Amino acid sequence: MLAAGLAGCVGTEGNGDGNGATPTDEPTDGDTMDGTTTEMAGPERVLIGQPASLTGQWDFLQPAVSQSTDLAVQEINEAGGPLDATFEVQRRDTAVDPQQARQVVRQLVDSDEVHAIAHV
Repeated sequence: MLAAGLAGCVGTEGNGDGNGATPTDEPTDGDTMDGTTTEMAGPERVLIGQPASLTGQWDFLQPAVSQSTDLAVQEINEAGGPLDATFEVQRRDTAVDPQQARQVVRQLVDSDEVHAIAHV
């Protein structure tokens, strides 16, 4: 399930009109007007943020969660990833504290610039 969720993390930029299209003179992914096919370039890496209970009263549960995430990422990367992107995981400790968890998620999104959050 995580693999399916992670595989959908790579997107394209839009022009704000709601249809995801950006005006360009460059060919897009798929068939072109002259009948040739082009490939769309994606990011080289997709960073997945994982708030984690590395310390605190429930820290004994985190290794299994981390291992499942690492396994999914490994399988996606071995399969070539979406658009040949490599997935990476960035973990931050929540210490099983709701206040710290909010700060960790903000840090992952704002500072670490992750593309997605896993196992919240």
